[in-house]
Amino acid sequence: MRKLLTSCIAVASVCIAVCHPAQAQIQNGDFETRNHDPRGAGNIKGARTSVYDDLPSWSGISENYLGPDYLASPAIVSRMDPRLTPPYGWFNPRNNSNGCVGITKEPYSSAGYQFITQQVTLKSGYTYRAKFYVLRRPGAIYQEKLTLYVTEGGKPNYTWVPSLQTHRLSPTPYAKVVSDPIVDNQNWTEVSGTFVAHGNTPGAAVTASITIGFDETQVPPQPGLYSEGNGTYYIIDDVEVSECLTCCPSASGSYTTLDVESEYGSQVPSPTGEDNYCFSQRLTFSAPLGPQTATYQWVVNGYNVQNGNEVQGYTVNGNSMSFIPTTTSPGISRYVTVTCITNYGPSCSASQSSKSFFVSSQNEEGTPCTQYRAEPVQSTFAYPNPAGDYLTFPENTTGITIKDQEGKTVGIKKSLLANGRLDTRLLPEGLYQLRMVVSGKVVSQRIQIKH
Repeated sequence: MRKLLTSCIAVASVCIAVCHPAQAQIQNGDFETRNHDPRGAGNIKGARTSVYDDLPSWSGISENYLGPDYLASPAIVSRMDPRLTPPYGWFNPRNNSNGCVGITKEPYSSAGYQFITQQVTLKSGYTYRAKFYVLRRPGAIYQEKLTLYVTEGGKPNYTWVPSLQTHRLSPTPYAKVVSDPIVDNQNWTEVSGTFVAHGNTPGAAVTASITIGFDETQVPPQPGLYSEGNGTYYIIDDVEVSECLTCCPSASGSYTTLDVESEYGSQVPSPTGEDNYCFSQRLTFSAPLGPQTATYQWVVNGYNVQNGNEVQGYTVNGNSMSFIPTTTSPGISRYVTVTCITNYGPSCSASQSSKSFFVSSQNEEGTPCTQYRAEPVQSTFAYPNPAGDYLTFPENTTGITIKDQEGKTVGIKKSLLANGRLDTRLLPEGLYQLRMVVSGKVVSQRIQIKH
Protein backbone atom coordinates (compact mmCIF):
# COMPACT_ATOMS: atom_id res chain seq x y z
CA MET A 1 0.00 0.00 0.00
CA ARG A 2 1.32 3.45 -0.91
CA LYS A 3 2.35 5.60 2.02
CA LEU A 4 -0.38 8.12 2.89
CA LEU A 5 1.02 11.54 2.05
CA THR A 6 -1.98 13.58 0.89
CA SER A 7 -5.67 13.94 1.64
CA CYS A 8 -6.54 12.27 -1.68
CA ILE A 9 -6.36 8.73 -0.32
CA ALA A 10 -9.22 6.66 1.07
CA VAL A 11 -8.60 3.42 2.94
CA ALA A 12 -10.91 0.61 4.06
CA SER A 13 -9.95 -2.13 6.46
CA VAL A 14 -11.58 -5.53 6.13
CA CYS A 15 -12.10 -8.16 8.85
CA ILE A 16 -14.14 -11.28 8.15
CA ALA A 17 -15.96 -13.88 10.22
CA VAL A 18 -18.39 -16.60 9.15
CA CYS A 19 -21.51 -17.47 11.16
CA HIS A 20 -22.53 -20.74 9.48
CA PRO A 21 -19.40 -22.88 9.01
CA ALA A 22 -21.37 -25.77 7.51
CA GLN A 23 -22.71 -23.57 4.72
CA ALA A 24 -19.96 -20.96 4.49
CA GLN A 25 -18.25 -20.44 1.15
CA ILE A 26 -15.37 -18.26 2.41
CA GLN A 27 -12.11 -19.80 3.64
CA ASN A 28 -10.17 -18.00 6.40
CA GLY A 29 -13.15 -15.66 6.59
CA ASP A 30 -12.16 -14.25 9.96
CA PHE A 31 -8.55 -13.53 8.87
CA GLU A 32 -7.18 -15.37 11.91
CA THR A 33 -5.08 -17.81 9.88
CA ARG A 34 -1.86 -16.18 8.74
CA ASN A 35 1.32 -17.07 6.92
CA HIS A 36 3.22 -14.50 8.98
CA ASP A 37 2.50 -11.73 11.45
CA PRO A 38 1.92 -8.50 9.50
CA ARG A 39 5.32 -7.09 8.60
CA GLY A 40 4.76 -4.14 6.31
CA ALA A 41 2.60 -2.50 3.67
CA GLY A 42 1.52 -4.37 0.55
CA ASN A 43 1.69 -7.76 2.25
CA ILE A 44 -1.17 -9.57 0.49
CA LYS A 45 -0.03 -11.42 -2.60
CA GLY A 46 -1.61 -10.78 -5.94
CA ALA A 47 -1.12 -7.13 -6.77
CA ARG A 48 1.47 -6.06 -9.30
CA THR A 49 4.03 -4.98 -6.71
CA SER A 50 3.06 -6.97 -3.60
CA VAL A 51 5.99 -7.50 -1.24
CA TYR A 52 4.81 -10.31 1.04
CA ASP A 53 2.15 -12.99 1.26
CA ASP A 54 1.10 -12.82 4.90
CA LEU A 55 -2.56 -13.86 4.42
CA PRO A 56 -3.64 -17.32 3.13
CA SER A 57 -6.71 -17.95 0.95
CA TRP A 58 -7.04 -14.31 -0.16
CA SER A 59 -5.24 -12.38 -2.88
CA GLY A 60 -5.13 -8.73 -3.79
CA ILE A 61 -6.15 -6.77 -6.88
CA SER A 62 -4.79 -3.33 -7.72
CA GLU A 63 -3.66 -1.41 -10.77
CA ASN A 64 -1.25 1.24 -9.52
CA TYR A 65 -0.37 0.58 -5.90
CA LEU A 66 1.08 -2.15 -3.75
CA GLY A 67 -1.15 -4.97 -2.56
CA PRO A 68 -3.72 -4.50 0.20
CA ASP A 69 -2.44 -4.49 3.79
CA TYR A 70 -3.06 -7.33 6.22
CA LEU A 71 -3.58 -5.83 9.68
CA ALA A 72 -3.60 -7.92 12.84
CA SER A 73 -2.58 -7.91 16.47
CA PRO A 74 0.20 -8.54 17.28
CA ALA A 75 2.28 -7.24 14.38
CA ILE A 76 6.01 -6.89 13.79
CA VAL A 77 5.46 -3.40 12.39
CA SER A 78 3.33 -1.41 14.83
CA ARG A 79 1.46 0.49 12.10
CA MET A 80 0.10 -2.86 10.87
CA ASP A 81 -1.69 -3.42 14.21
CA PRO A 82 -5.22 -1.89 14.10
CA ARG A 83 -5.14 -1.38 17.87
CA LEU A 84 -1.90 0.58 17.81
CA THR A 85 -1.47 2.39 14.52
CA PRO A 86 -2.23 6.15 14.64
CA PRO A 87 -2.88 6.51 10.86
CA TYR A 88 -5.89 4.22 11.12
CA GLY A 89 -7.18 5.54 14.43
CA TRP A 90 -7.43 3.23 17.41
CA PHE A 91 -10.25 0.68 17.10
CA ASN A 92 -11.27 -2.82 18.07
CA PRO A 93 -12.70 -4.79 15.15
CA ARG A 94 -16.29 -5.95 15.58
CA ASN A 95 -16.58 -8.80 18.11
CA ASN A 96 -12.91 -8.23 19.04
CA SER A 97 -11.59 -10.26 16.12
CA ASN A 98 -7.85 -10.02 15.51
CA GLY A 99 -7.50 -9.84 11.72
CA CYS A 100 -8.28 -7.11 9.20
CA VAL A 101 -7.35 -6.10 5.67
CA GLY A 102 -6.69 -2.50 4.65
CA ILE A 103 -7.52 -1.37 1.11
CA THR A 104 -6.95 2.06 -0.35
CA LYS A 105 -8.63 4.16 -3.00
CA GLU A 106 -7.66 7.41 -4.64
CA PRO A 107 -10.85 9.42 -5.22
CA TYR A 108 -11.65 10.31 -8.84
CA SER A 109 -9.00 7.90 -10.15
CA SER A 110 -10.27 4.42 -10.98
CA ALA A 111 -6.68 3.18 -11.26
CA GLY A 112 -6.26 3.77 -7.52
CA TYR A 113 -8.77 1.16 -6.32
CA GLN A 114 -7.77 -1.93 -4.33
CA PHE A 115 -9.68 -5.17 -3.80
CA ILE A 116 -9.30 -8.51 -2.06
CA THR A 117 -10.66 -11.63 -3.72
CA GLN A 118 -11.14 -15.33 -3.12
CA GLN A 119 -12.22 -18.17 -5.43
CA VAL A 120 -15.18 -20.21 -4.16
CA THR A 121 -17.37 -23.09 -5.28
CA LEU A 122 -21.12 -22.41 -5.48
CA LYS A 123 -24.14 -24.39 -6.66
CA SER A 124 -25.77 -23.19 -9.86
CA GLY A 125 -29.24 -21.78 -9.25
CA TYR A 126 -28.88 -21.71 -5.45
CA THR A 127 -29.49 -18.53 -3.46
CA TYR A 128 -26.71 -17.17 -1.24
CA ARG A 129 -26.79 -14.48 1.40
CA ALA A 130 -23.89 -12.05 1.69
CA LYS A 131 -23.53 -9.77 4.70
CA PHE A 132 -20.89 -7.54 6.22
CA TYR A 133 -20.59 -4.66 8.68
CA VAL A 134 -18.92 -1.31 8.02
CA LEU A 135 -17.52 1.30 10.42
CA ARG A 136 -16.24 4.58 9.01
CA ARG A 137 -13.11 5.93 10.64
CA PRO A 138 -12.65 9.70 11.09
CA GLY A 139 -10.62 11.39 8.39
CA ALA A 140 -10.96 13.94 5.55
CA ILE A 141 -14.26 14.56 3.78
CA TYR A 142 -14.80 11.37 1.80
CA GLN A 143 -17.79 9.06 2.10
CA GLU A 144 -17.64 5.79 0.22
CA LYS A 145 -19.80 2.85 -0.80
CA LEU A 146 -18.30 -0.61 -0.28
CA THR A 147 -19.31 -3.53 -2.49
CA LEU A 148 -19.11 -7.31 -2.54
CA TYR A 149 -18.85 -8.45 -6.17
CA VAL A 150 -19.63 -11.93 -7.55
CA THR A 151 -17.97 -12.97 -10.83
CA GLU A 152 -17.85 -16.20 -12.81
CA GLY A 153 -14.63 -18.23 -12.84
CA GLY A 154 -11.34 -17.59 -11.10
CA LYS A 155 -9.66 -14.39 -9.94
CA PRO A 156 -10.97 -11.39 -11.90
CA ASN A 157 -8.79 -8.74 -13.49
CA TYR A 158 -9.10 -4.99 -12.99
CA THR A 159 -8.49 -3.40 -16.37
CA TRP A 160 -8.97 -0.18 -18.32
CA VAL A 161 -12.12 -0.13 -20.50
CA PRO A 162 -11.61 2.39 -23.34
CA SER A 163 -15.31 2.64 -24.20
CA LEU A 164 -16.14 3.66 -20.61
CA GLN A 165 -12.92 5.61 -19.97
CA THR A 166 -12.51 3.92 -16.60
CA HIS A 167 -11.35 0.69 -14.97
CA ARG A 168 -13.69 -2.25 -14.38
CA LEU A 169 -13.53 -5.77 -12.99
CA SER A 170 -13.39 -8.41 -15.71
CA PRO A 171 -15.38 -10.58 -16.16
CA THR A 172 -18.27 -8.26 -15.40
CA PRO A 173 -19.81 -9.07 -11.99
CA TYR A 174 -23.20 -10.74 -12.30
CA ALA A 175 -24.21 -9.85 -8.72
CA LYS A 176 -23.33 -7.11 -6.25
CA VAL A 177 -24.12 -6.28 -2.63
CA VAL A 178 -23.64 -2.53 -2.25
CA SER A 179 -23.72 -0.34 0.83
CA ASP A 180 -25.24 3.11 0.95
CA PRO A 181 -22.65 5.89 1.49
CA ILE A 182 -21.16 5.16 4.93
CA VAL A 183 -20.79 8.21 7.17
CA ASP A 184 -21.26 6.80 10.68
CA ASN A 185 -17.97 6.54 12.59
CA GLN A 186 -19.55 5.55 15.91
CA ASN A 187 -21.77 2.58 15.04
CA TRP A 188 -21.45 -0.42 12.77
CA THR A 189 -23.65 -0.38 9.65
CA GLU A 190 -24.99 -3.70 8.38
CA VAL A 191 -24.94 -4.30 4.61
CA SER A 192 -26.66 -7.43 3.30
CA GLY A 193 -28.21 -8.90 0.19
CA THR A 194 -28.80 -12.11 -1.74
CA PHE A 195 -27.71 -13.41 -5.12
CA VAL A 196 -28.34 -16.49 -7.24
CA ALA A 197 -25.28 -18.39 -8.45
CA HIS A 198 -24.99 -18.51 -12.23
CA GLY A 199 -24.57 -21.76 -14.15
CA ASN A 200 -26.08 -23.81 -16.96
CA THR A 201 -27.17 -26.86 -14.93
CA PRO A 202 -29.20 -26.27 -11.74
CA GLY A 203 -27.47 -27.75 -8.71
CA ALA A 204 -24.12 -28.25 -10.45
CA ALA A 205 -20.93 -26.99 -8.82
CA VAL A 206 -19.65 -23.77 -10.40
CA THR A 207 -16.51 -21.74 -9.81
CA ALA A 208 -16.96 -18.10 -8.81
CA SER A 209 -14.97 -15.35 -7.14
CA ILE A 210 -16.02 -13.17 -4.22
CA THR A 211 -14.33 -9.77 -4.41
CA ILE A 212 -14.60 -6.99 -1.83
CA GLY A 213 -13.67 -3.38 -2.50
CA PHE A 214 -14.94 0.05 -3.37
CA ASP A 215 -18.04 0.57 -5.49
CA GLU A 216 -17.71 1.72 -9.09
CA THR A 217 -19.65 4.91 -8.43
CA GLN A 218 -17.92 7.96 -6.99
CA VAL A 219 -19.75 9.51 -4.03
CA PRO A 220 -19.29 13.30 -3.80
CA PRO A 221 -17.25 14.54 -0.80
CA GLN A 222 -19.19 15.83 2.17
CA PRO A 223 -17.41 18.77 3.83
CA GLY A 224 -19.25 18.23 7.10
CA LEU A 225 -17.43 14.91 7.53
CA TYR A 226 -14.02 16.52 7.88
CA SER A 227 -11.86 15.46 10.80
CA GLU A 228 -8.18 14.99 11.41
CA GLY A 229 -6.32 12.46 9.31
CA ASN A 230 -4.81 12.07 5.87
CA GLY A 231 -7.67 10.10 4.41
CA THR A 232 -10.98 8.38 5.00
CA TYR A 233 -10.83 4.93 6.55
CA TYR A 234 -13.37 2.13 6.76
CA ILE A 235 -13.37 -1.04 8.82
CA ILE A 236 -15.30 -4.01 7.43
CA ASP A 237 -15.98 -6.90 9.77
CA ASP A 238 -18.01 -10.12 10.03
CA VAL A 239 -18.54 -10.85 6.35
CA GLU A 240 -20.63 -13.90 5.52
CA VAL A 241 -21.35 -15.68 2.25
CA SER A 242 -23.54 -18.70 2.90
CA GLU A 243 -26.20 -20.78 1.20
CA CYS A 244 -29.68 -19.58 2.09
CA LEU A 245 -32.56 -21.97 1.49
CA THR A 246 -35.14 -19.62 3.04
CA CYS A 247 -34.04 -16.37 1.37
CA CYS A 248 -36.29 -14.65 -1.12
CA PRO A 249 -34.17 -13.71 -4.15
CA SER A 250 -33.97 -10.08 -5.22
CA ALA A 251 -36.19 -10.90 -8.24
CA SER A 252 -39.08 -11.85 -5.94
CA GLY A 253 -42.18 -9.86 -6.88
CA SER A 254 -40.57 -8.29 -9.96
CA TYR A 255 -41.90 -7.87 -13.51
CA THR A 256 -39.48 -8.35 -16.40
CA THR A 257 -39.49 -9.02 -20.14
CA LEU A 258 -38.87 -12.49 -21.51
CA ASP A 259 -35.87 -13.00 -23.76
CA VAL A 260 -36.89 -14.31 -27.18
CA GLU A 261 -34.59 -16.08 -29.61
CA SER A 262 -35.78 -16.15 -33.21
CA GLU A 263 -34.60 -18.88 -35.59
CA TYR A 264 -34.88 -16.51 -38.57
CA GLY A 265 -32.41 -13.98 -37.22
CA SER A 266 -32.69 -10.32 -36.30
CA GLN A 267 -35.68 -7.99 -36.56
CA VAL A 268 -35.89 -4.56 -38.17
CA PRO A 269 -37.36 -1.50 -36.34
CA SER A 270 -41.14 -1.71 -36.19
CA PRO A 271 -43.22 0.92 -38.05
CA THR A 272 -46.22 0.17 -35.80
CA GLY A 273 -44.53 -0.11 -32.39
CA GLU A 274 -45.19 -3.85 -32.13
CA ASP A 275 -42.95 -6.92 -32.19
CA ASN A 276 -43.59 -9.24 -35.12
CA TYR A 277 -42.26 -12.78 -35.71
CA CYS A 278 -42.80 -15.08 -38.66
CA PHE A 279 -44.61 -18.43 -38.76
CA SER A 280 -42.80 -21.74 -39.26
CA GLN A 281 -39.73 -20.93 -37.17
CA ARG A 282 -38.74 -21.96 -33.68
CA LEU A 283 -39.26 -19.30 -31.01
CA THR A 284 -37.43 -19.89 -27.73
CA PHE A 285 -38.35 -17.95 -24.59
CA SER A 286 -36.11 -17.65 -21.53
CA ALA A 287 -37.00 -16.29 -18.09
CA PRO A 288 -34.35 -15.26 -15.52
CA LEU A 289 -32.89 -18.31 -13.78
CA GLY A 290 -34.17 -18.60 -10.22
CA PRO A 291 -32.70 -20.49 -7.27
CA GLN A 292 -32.51 -24.26 -7.27
CA THR A 293 -35.86 -24.55 -5.50
CA ALA A 294 -37.73 -22.29 -7.95
CA THR A 295 -40.53 -23.66 -10.14
CA TYR A 296 -41.70 -22.24 -13.47
CA GLN A 297 -45.23 -22.02 -14.83
CA TRP A 298 -45.64 -21.11 -18.52
CA VAL A 299 -48.82 -19.51 -19.86
CA VAL A 300 -49.47 -18.82 -23.56
CA ASN A 301 -52.47 -16.78 -24.69
CA GLY A 302 -53.23 -16.84 -28.41
CA TYR A 303 -52.20 -20.41 -29.13
CA ASN A 304 -53.30 -23.82 -28.01
CA VAL A 305 -49.74 -24.85 -27.24
CA GLN A 306 -49.99 -28.55 -28.00
CA ASN A 307 -48.02 -30.38 -30.66
CA GLY A 308 -50.52 -30.56 -33.51
CA ASN A 309 -51.98 -28.44 -36.31
CA GLU A 310 -51.08 -25.07 -34.79
CA VAL A 311 -47.80 -25.85 -33.04
CA GLN A 312 -44.87 -28.15 -33.60
CA GLY A 313 -41.98 -29.05 -31.32
CA TYR A 314 -43.45 -27.62 -28.10
CA THR A 315 -40.99 -28.17 -25.22
CA VAL A 316 -40.52 -26.84 -21.68
CA ASN A 317 -37.24 -27.04 -19.77
CA GLY A 318 -37.48 -25.13 -16.50
CA ASN A 319 -36.94 -21.43 -17.22
CA SER A 320 -36.95 -22.03 -21.01
CA MET A 321 -39.87 -22.78 -23.34
CA SER A 322 -39.94 -23.30 -27.11
CA PHE A 323 -42.43 -23.95 -29.92
CA ILE A 324 -42.88 -23.54 -33.70
CA PRO A 325 -46.10 -21.74 -34.75
CA THR A 326 -47.44 -23.13 -38.05
CA THR A 327 -50.02 -22.11 -40.67
CA THR A 328 -50.97 -22.88 -44.27
CA SER A 329 -53.07 -19.75 -44.93
CA PRO A 330 -51.47 -16.52 -46.19
CA GLY A 331 -52.32 -13.21 -44.58
CA ILE A 332 -52.87 -14.68 -41.12
CA SER A 333 -51.62 -12.71 -38.12
CA ARG A 334 -52.13 -13.71 -34.50
CA TYR A 335 -51.45 -11.73 -31.30
CA VAL A 336 -49.65 -13.83 -28.68
CA THR A 337 -48.65 -13.25 -25.07
CA VAL A 338 -46.18 -15.62 -23.40
CA THR A 339 -45.75 -15.42 -19.60
CA CYS A 340 -43.49 -17.29 -17.20
CA ILE A 341 -44.45 -17.21 -13.52
CA THR A 342 -41.49 -18.06 -11.29
CA ASN A 343 -42.41 -19.31 -7.81
CA TYR A 344 -39.82 -19.15 -5.03
CA GLY A 345 -41.77 -20.78 -2.21
CA PRO A 346 -44.67 -19.92 0.11
CA SER A 347 -42.88 -17.06 1.89
CA CYS A 348 -41.75 -15.24 -1.29
CA SER A 349 -43.67 -13.34 -3.94
CA ALA A 350 -43.63 -14.86 -7.40
CA SER A 351 -42.04 -12.94 -10.26
CA GLN A 352 -43.42 -12.65 -13.77
CA SER A 353 -41.68 -12.39 -17.11
CA SER A 354 -43.77 -11.86 -20.22
CA LYS A 355 -43.62 -10.97 -23.89
CA SER A 356 -46.41 -9.90 -26.28
CA PHE A 357 -46.01 -9.94 -30.07
CA PHE A 358 -47.61 -10.76 -33.43
CA VAL A 359 -46.96 -13.95 -35.37
CA SER A 360 -47.51 -13.48 -39.13
CA SER A 361 -47.31 -15.39 -42.41
CA GLN A 362 -46.59 -14.06 -45.89
CA ASN A 363 -49.38 -11.86 -47.23
CA GLU A 364 -51.84 -12.96 -49.90
CA GLU A 365 -49.63 -11.55 -52.65
CA GLY A 366 -46.82 -13.84 -51.54
CA THR A 367 -44.62 -11.13 -50.02
CA PRO A 368 -42.38 -12.80 -47.41
CA CYS A 369 -43.05 -12.07 -43.76
CA THR A 370 -40.83 -9.38 -42.20
CA GLN A 371 -39.82 -9.54 -38.54
CA TYR A 372 -40.18 -6.25 -36.66
CA ARG A 373 -38.73 -5.15 -33.34
CA ALA A 374 -40.48 -2.53 -31.20
CA GLU A 375 -38.56 -0.19 -28.93
CA PRO A 376 -38.51 -1.43 -25.31
CA VAL A 377 -41.14 0.05 -23.02
CA GLN A 378 -39.89 1.32 -19.67
CA SER A 379 -41.52 -0.18 -16.59
CA THR A 380 -43.43 2.28 -14.42
CA PHE A 381 -43.73 0.15 -11.28
CA ALA A 382 -41.59 -0.11 -8.16
CA TYR A 383 -40.46 -3.59 -7.13
CA PRO A 384 -40.26 -6.03 -5.39
CA ASN A 385 -43.82 -6.10 -4.11
CA PRO A 386 -44.07 -7.11 -1.28
CA ALA A 387 -40.88 -5.25 -0.31
CA GLY A 388 -38.56 -6.02 2.57
CA ASP A 389 -35.51 -3.80 3.03
CA TYR A 390 -35.67 -1.79 -0.20
CA LEU A 391 -37.92 -0.68 -3.05
CA THR A 392 -36.37 -0.25 -6.49
CA PHE A 393 -37.89 2.43 -8.72
CA PRO A 394 -37.96 2.98 -12.50
CA GLU A 395 -35.51 5.41 -14.04
CA ASN A 396 -36.38 9.13 -13.92
CA THR A 397 -38.51 8.74 -10.77
CA THR A 398 -39.06 11.82 -8.59
CA GLY A 399 -41.59 13.14 -6.08
CA ILE A 400 -42.15 9.93 -4.09
CA THR A 401 -44.89 9.96 -1.44
CA ILE A 402 -45.88 6.98 0.71
CA LYS A 403 -49.14 6.92 2.72
CA ASP A 404 -50.42 4.29 5.13
CA GLN A 405 -53.93 2.78 5.08
CA GLU A 406 -55.29 5.70 7.09
CA GLY A 407 -54.04 8.18 4.51
CA LYS A 408 -51.24 9.48 6.72
CA THR A 409 -48.06 10.43 4.90
CA VAL A 410 -45.18 8.33 6.24
CA GLY A 411 -42.49 9.22 3.72
CA ILE A 412 -41.65 11.93 1.21
CA LYS A 413 -38.54 11.94 -0.97
CA LYS A 414 -37.78 14.33 -3.82
CA SER A 415 -35.08 12.15 -5.39
CA LEU A 416 -33.70 8.62 -5.11
CA LEU A 417 -30.33 7.22 -4.20
CA ALA A 418 -27.86 6.63 -7.04
CA ASN A 419 -28.89 2.97 -7.28
CA GLY A 420 -32.59 3.81 -7.68
CA ARG A 421 -33.53 2.26 -4.34
CA LEU A 422 -35.41 3.51 -1.29
CA ASP A 423 -34.73 2.12 2.18
CA THR A 424 -37.95 0.67 3.66
CA ARG A 425 -36.48 -1.11 6.68
CA LEU A 426 -38.00 1.41 9.12
CA LEU A 427 -41.53 1.12 7.73
CA PRO A 428 -43.82 -1.21 9.73
CA GLU A 429 -45.29 -4.19 7.90
CA GLY A 430 -48.56 -3.48 6.14
CA LEU A 431 -50.17 -2.01 3.03
CA TYR A 432 -49.24 1.43 1.68
CA GLN A 433 -50.22 3.69 -1.18
CA LEU A 434 -47.23 4.84 -3.25
CA ARG A 435 -47.38 7.95 -5.43
CA MET A 436 -44.48 8.87 -7.70
CA VAL A 437 -43.66 10.81 -10.85
CA VAL A 438 -42.03 8.69 -13.58
CA SER A 439 -40.69 10.63 -16.58
CA GLY A 440 -43.09 13.47 -15.79
CA LYS A 441 -46.19 11.27 -15.35
CA VAL A 442 -47.92 10.58 -12.03
CA VAL A 443 -48.07 6.88 -11.16
CA SER A 444 -49.92 5.33 -8.20
CA GLN A 445 -49.20 1.86 -6.87
CA ARG A 446 -50.37 -0.20 -3.90
CA ILE A 447 -47.43 -1.85 -2.15
CA GLN A 448 -46.94 -4.20 0.79
CA ILE A 449 -44.06 -4.04 3.28
CA LYS A 450 -43.14 -7.47 4.65
CA HIS A 451 -39.96 -7.89 6.71
